[in-house]
Amino acid sequence: MPKEPLIPYGALNAPTNNDTQRKMSIEDDFFRVSVQKSVEEAYGAKVQKGGIWTAVVLRVDRFDDCMVTLKARVPEKDGTIPEPTEWIPAGVNSPSHRMIDMHRTYVGTSDTAPRIGQLIEVEIPLDNSPAKDGKLIKLLNEFVVDGIRSTISSAGAQKAANAPLEDATVPSVSGDAIGSGQRDPAAQIAATDASVMGPTDTSAGGSQGYDADMTAKYLEQSGGDADRAAEMAIADVEQQRMNYAVADTEIGQEGAHHDAAVTSITDMQPG
Repeated sequence: MPKEPLIPYGALNAPTNNDTQRKMSIEDDFFRVSVQKSVEEAYGAKVQKGGIWTAVVLRVDRFDDCMVTLKARVPEKDGTIPEPTEWIPAGVNSPSHRMIDMHRTYVGTSDTAPRIGQLIEVEIPLDNSPAKDGKLIKLLNEFVVDGIRSTISSAGAQKAANAPLEDATVPSVSGDAIGSGQRDPAAQIAATDASVMGPTDTSAGGSQGYDADMTAKYLEQSGGDADRAAEMAIADVEQQRMNYAVADTEIGQEGAHHDAAVTSITDMQPG
């Protein structure tokens, strides 16, 4: 699929009318022709007058002592020339230079350096000869960015738009607890158990001793909890064993009753 032009025909200048004049005919109604001409002039296509056109800068070849030489594109005049994929400085290696070179060269003077993508007013030779250079009239305070024509109100806004972004920084997280980013297991363990928390000694050397005591108490309490849990598990196992023994006894008794009943029925039968 062919690439859509960044600046389409008619975006910068009025469309040109390349239609030829009408031919004389004896069947013409001169009154009707006059009315038709008046209507076309009033409501017809707007025709660019003179040789002044709006162009966009593709490449700046020279800016020295206010003398400017550049390549620019007028979509309404350069429609048969492929639009370059890249608009780049002369020192950058790119295949797009070949298409840029196909455009007309414009020469003129300017107090400020033109920029790629900037809109300018140029004068094209009346005979439209591609061998002749055009004339740079003036720079406009408008730029083309990604196909969008935008007005830059001041140099400060353009400078701010081109300013590099600041490096992202990771905010620091304060605190000495779980999730704070500080690796202090003793302090974190002590901080998680509210039952052993107490007033913190902030004097020199007091904090470390307090943390050690809290850690020891926490570990001692945790160890006692583990012992009690183990004792409860053992008791549960013993209770299950006792339940199994009782169940076996009941099953044995039911079996004995069944055997006795079978014997009685056998004895009652005649021999």
